[in-house]
Amino acid sequence: MANAVTVDIGWLTTVVEVLKATGPLGLAALAGWWGWHKDREAWRIAREARDEAKTIHEQLTALVSSQVAATTRLEGAVSALKDALLALRPRGL
Repeated sequence: MANAVTVDIGWLTTVVEVLKATGPLGLAALAGWWGWHKDREAWRIAREARDEAKTIHEQLTALVSSQVAATTRLEGAVSALKDALLALRPRGL
């Protein structure tokens, strides 16, 4: 067969031999290692999400700060325009 795929299952044989030699304790150790490995991956993903959320928070804070500054300047300009219009109004009205 020219297209035959060969798979090296030597590692599986080794795992089986270790489990035979260690019995239930080996299985518990393997399960514990697998759980730790999965937890480690979950912590990594959580850390990446936390870092991304922190970056988004910093960007949003900068945006809000610039919007507040722009609103303050606009309020000052509107107040100055109101004062100028009141100054131009005839005194009797």
